[in-house]
Amino acid sequence: MSLDDLTRLSVKLWPIIKNGNCVAWVGAGLSEVADYPGWQETVRHLCKACQVTPLPPEHYPSADELMDKADECKQANLTAYNTSLGQLFGGPVVTTRRAFHLLMKLPFRAYVTTNFDPLLDDAAGAHGKRTVCTYPALPIPIIERNPGSIFHLHGLARQNNMPRGEGLVLSTSEYDLAYGNTGPVADFLTQLLLYYDVLFIGCSLAEPAMYEAFARVHTIHLQIQRSQPGARTPQRFVLRPTLYSGSDEIRIASAGKGIERDYQAEQAEDVRFGEMEIEVVRYEPTDDRHSEVEELLEQLCNRAHIQVSSEVRHGLSQKVFP
Repeated sequence: MSLDDLTRLSVKLWPIIKNGNCVAWVGAGLSEVADYPGWQETVRHLCKACQVTPLPPEHYPSADELMDKADECKQANLTAYNTSLGQLFGGPVVTTRRAFHLLMKLPFRAYVTTNFDPLLDDAAGAHGKRTVCTYPALPIPIIERNPGSIFHLHGLARQNNMPRGEGLVLSTSEYDLAYGNTGPVADFLTQLLLYYDVLFIGCSLAEPAMYEAFARVHTIHLQIQRSQPGARTPQRFVLRPTLYSGSDEIRIASAGKGIERDYQAEQAEDVRFGEMEIEVVRYEPTDDRHSEVEELLEQLCNRAHIQVSSEVRHGLSQKVFP
């Protein structure tokens, strides 16, 4: 990705970050390079641990199918289910990613994640941010009282320096509790999305329950605009890679090499995010780590006149640095 493109993106994003009302929403895309499994791989692990028939390997499952299969695993062997999740996501942080430390340097109002792993709060602790809220206790007033707080919407798999797989939101039944009427995640999201700007990084937001939460807030925003013409509603941006034909691996390898860009797939993403009032901001990936994310965050730090230490300049590190 060229310096001009990075500059263009940083110019676009910096105004909503510097106003002090923007929340960083960190998705699983940032954790995958630190060897935490994705959603589909996690469910395969659970099927093996709980001795449940896995989904067909040649089949690309929907979010609903993954949640239903997780529920089947949980019902088959609750102890193995919790133990497996703790082992997958709750170990001590050995390898981290520079992006987490750059995010902590920027003036975000708060940090929200649906990730189970401790990478975000491990980086937060290194930067003096100690307030961590985890499902189901998600008190929205903390955002104003303690700027820079961390919110684990789907739970945290490492607590008190020990792996813990209990209470994580992964299966259908858990999503129903978290996102249903008066569910703690649903309540939190309504307040967050009504009043705060959000930058989504490494997110797909593919869960149906998530989409429904955004739809509820969209209805409220429409009511506000009708009653108060010209009223400002929060801005939302999602950082997404450009897409190329083929699998994810082919898309990465094809970037800038003459392979056809998949504008149809990008348009479908744009429409889906647009329905959630989220503007897609795209970057050109040149490696499987999407190191452009770090480059963009460093540009944003430069705009804030924040010095980035040399130790944090490596894409991945075996040690957490401030």
